[in-house]
Amino acid sequence: MAQDPSKSVPCPRCSALAPFAPENPWRPFCSERCKLIDLGNWASESYRVPDPGTPPERTRAARRLAAAGIAPVQPTQADQAPEIIAKPCAPARQA
Repeated sequence: MAQDPSKSVPCPRCSALAPFAPENPWRPFCSERCKLIDLGNWASESYRVPDPGTPPERTRAARRLAAAGIAPVQPTQADQAPEIIAKPCAPARQA
């Protein structure tokens, strides 16, 4: 089955439909402006992986869920990573 050359995808920044083709120099973005805004978000560290020590209620996603009236899911014991205990290495032997 041949791919449709006029395939459009939503812009990750503004959700406007943008052609996903080599002719679009900003793909998957719809414009240079959206591409540069996204780059600025990366440069200013607006996009980041949350610190495991940060309480869930302080993350942006948790605030958005709370604003939408959705209660956060509490992790269960099965969701927790097993504790890894490091054992000291044996001392090096003298020759």
